[in-house]
Amino acid sequence: MFNLAIDSKLRGCYLVNLRTTVERERDRRIIAVHEWGHSGRP
Repeated sequence: MFNLAIDSKLRGCYLVNLRTTVERERDRRIIAVHEWGHSGRP
């Protein structure tokens, strides 16, 4: 039972980190598009 609790905790941390990584990638893409818009390219 104790091992199951540890596994659940680690799984939760993994999911939080995965979500953070996805959000960071999305933010980076938004920033890149925004900067590209400021560069004066058509």
